[in-house]
Amino acid sequence: MVRAVCLLLLVAGTASASPTRLDITGDACDLGELEAQVRAIAGREPFSVDATASVLVGTSTSATGFSARAWFESGDGERRGPRIVEAATCDELVEALAVIIAMTLPALAPEPARPAVVAMPTALGIEAREELVRTGHTQLILSAAGGVSTHGWKQQLIFGARTKRQARSLAIELRVDAPREVEVTMTGHVDVLKSVVSVSPCLHAGPVGVCALASAGVIRGSGTGLVDARTAFTPTAAVGARLTWEHPFTRLLTLRLHLDAEALVTTTRFDVGHMPVWISNRFEVWGGAGVIARIP
Repeated sequence: MVRAVCLLLLVAGTASASPTRLDITGDACDLGELEAQVRAIAGREPFSVDATASVLVGTSTSATGFSARAWFESGDGERRGPRIVEAATCDELVEALAVIIAMTLPALAPEPARPAVVAMPTALGIEAREELVRTGHTQLILSAAGGVSTHGWKQQLIFGARTKRQARSLAIELRVDAPREVEVTMTGHVDVLKSVVSVSPCLHAGPVGVCALASAGVIRGSGTGLVDARTAFTPTAAVGARLTWEHPFTRLLTLRLHLDAEALVTTTRFDVGHMPVWISNRFEVWGGAGVIARIP
């Protein structure tokens, strides 16, 4: 809706606007798509290397992700700014900058600017930027973890997806423990495998995130080399918390480190000959590292 209003105002205010020169400094983000996005919003070719008016954009990293400062110079030497834009990812930063620059182009033209057209796009540019930053995006998660439980050291693989919007995210993950072999006799053992699905809502402050964990799944016990060996499945559930640290090293890939602590709310026991040979953990602590890939 905001984007549509912006386009209507641009049609009214940029028909006779002169081209503008775009200068970019800083390498925190790749702004290669910025010109194309401004061109799409403005509905014309807004840039020329020979223009007297100019837009100077500088990028840097910030506590919440990425930041950009934009200065606007008219052909007669008047300079305004900086306009400061912050976003969690480079893609969001480019989208917000494109809207703000496109809305400011009419004011940089040498013709006398109409106050209604100049003032309204500036206010709407802020609103449009905030709307774009609020827009969420989907990411895929792949992680490996090692943990300590009442049964000792364990390993785990994590596959999942999450949606992130500003400082909030919600992830759904499939977590599969490495199979564990429990010896019962010289020739017999029980193989134990746990698989759970976890839901993890998080709050993020810069690179750090604090999450809740709720998991539900099944534990499979399968006897081998035992008299009357069988395979049994039993449900399991757990609740806990997670602490994460994330660092983006490309526009689409982010490194994630996480520390989990969980308490099981169900108890599973496997018996052989009416004697318990394995009982589920009461508490588990996991530490892991993985990659989060944003879906373009």
